[in-house]
Amino acid sequence: MLSDYYSDIILCIKKVSEDTIPTSNNRQCQYNVLGWSDYVSDRHDSARCAFYEWVINGKPRSGWLYMNMYKTRAAFKQALRYCKSHEAQMKADSLAKSVEDINCKKKIEGCKKVSGQKTTSNVNKIGTCVRERKICKMWKDYFKSLYNFVPDGGARSLF
Repeated sequence: MLSDYYSDIILCIKKVSEDTIPTSNNRQCQYNVLGWSDYVSDRHDSARCAFYEWVINGKPRSGWLYMNMYKTRAAFKQALRYCKSHEAQMKADSLAKSVEDINCKKKIEGCKKVSGQKTTSNVNKIGTCVRERKICKMWKDYFKSLYNFVPDGGARSLF
């Protein structure tokens, strides 16, 4: 009976940890730019059109066509740099927008994708507890209160 109880607890902890602890997957590609549709796409299109027009007209080194190609390319590069430098903020905004979503599992998957890239195996702070001893004491108190909540019919004193 005690071994069944132990195996059930271990199975439960394993399942919860698999569902909640973020993991890293290497599906990220360097060519996927977060915010492309919102910030970069229209500038990319205008830069491409200006470039093709500049090439068709013989690649002049001065004049209106050159300046148009130069400025649209600069605007495109600036938007691309903005997206790359504000990637973390855009991910956070995306998660904040998904908070209104009813599907809880979808939210957890989104958090896993975002936070799984830079996870570490050692946790230094949980809530207000800092360092290993305080974190262990916090979990000990939590599980003690959790298991003492259920009436055991005197089994604790016998154990």
